[in-house]
Amino acid sequence: MKIQGLRPQTAEETMHRRKRSKETPGPVSARQVTTVSNSAKAKKSYIEQTRYSLQTLENINAAIASGDYELAMTFAQSYLARLPMLNVADKPKLLANLYCSMGLCCYELGQLTIAASHQRRALEIAVRCNYRDIYLRSMEYLGLTVQRLGDYAQAISVWQTKLKFVKKTEAPFLQARISECLLNQEQYEEALETGKRALSEFDKLKLLIMAEKEEGVRDLVQDNRATKDGVIKDITKGELQCILLVATALEACGKIEEAISMYKKELQLAKEIRK
Repeated sequence: MKIQGLRPQTAEETMHRRKRSKETPGPVSARQVTTVSNSAKAKKSYIEQTRYSLQTLENINAAIASGDYELAMTFAQSYLARLPMLNVADKPKLLANLYCSMGLCCYELGQLTIAASHQRRALEIAVRCNYRDIYLRSMEYLGLTVQRLGDYAQAISVWQTKLKFVKKTEAPFLQARISECLLNQEQYEEALETGKRALSEFDKLKLLIMAEKEEGVRDLVQDNRATKDGVIKDITKGELQCILLVATALEACGKIEEAISMYKKELQLAKEIRK
């Protein structure tokens, strides 16, 4: 019996078969299913952990804003313990912000040595990763902490370093802090010189606020969400403290008449602020 062979396919039939083969997917392997499933789980986990991180940071900030520093520390310490295991973006920035907040809380709770340690850790990360905002914020808190600890030389170093980065709207306040540290170190001539320079800058700053000629000055008013008069009043309070520093330095330098004049100016300015 003659076996009839299969009819050979035409070129047109072959092309049609190849087209259908491409359009019809083959069976999905178990490995492909597992990969897709793991990818979906990883994405969900990332979203959940990011949401948890953001919520925790909001809780910390809210507690600090309300003055509940112990609660803020509880949130911060719990998050710090979990952070190494979390799958979140930009961990160094989260860690730097966390140390900065913890340093502030410890400062407010009177735990000054621990506060300084936290701020130094925040600074190390900020310098390594070039986080300017965190760097300046940590410098501020570290300076306040070491000054309160009585390490005036270290405080002066911090304020002088920060002066290189801040706008002119903040400069006179930092100069006044340097003057105070010098005064505490009994470096009266240097304290007097720095204090006078700060007073001059306060006067210029008030004129700029009135004119609003510079962008940094306009930002100061907007950032404080206050009226121009309100901002000037805050600046005047800084000026008042600086006048007292200058008067004290003058007295220590034996310039009694000038000191008396500055004390009178301080009393007059205090009356104006209380109005």
